[in-house]
Amino acid sequence: MNECRLLVLDADPETMGIISEALADQGYVIRLATDGDEARLVIAREHPALALIHVGQAEQDMLAVIRNLKERSPDLPILLVGGGPETGKESAQVGAVGYVADPLDISALVSAVEQICPLVQK
Repeated sequence: MNECRLLVLDADPETMGIISEALADQGYVIRLATDGDEARLVIAREHPALALIHVGQAEQDMLAVIRNLKERSPDLPILLVGGGPETGKESAQVGAVGYVADPLDISALVSAVEQICPLVQK
């Protein structure tokens, strides 16, 4: 089993299921959150090594959540998933360690997590 604990934050249950299932199949320990409040609880309780945050349709709302999470947990690495064309640029502004573009490419997502986890694993 992969010891890298991941937080998957996504307001869309369908996309969250696709992301979490793909990563769980690779042996990652997955914790889920649908909003910033749940994410803060998971971070405090589980201490994930990496947070994957799906920006999706609510791009501006999720970027505000990311800024808030980074203020409260500045050492938590965040990988942005999805969003519009500006999200890649904004990922650096909010302190994300990476970005996987839409349309969602599961193999690219798994590859990004495989590259990041050894660097950030607690």
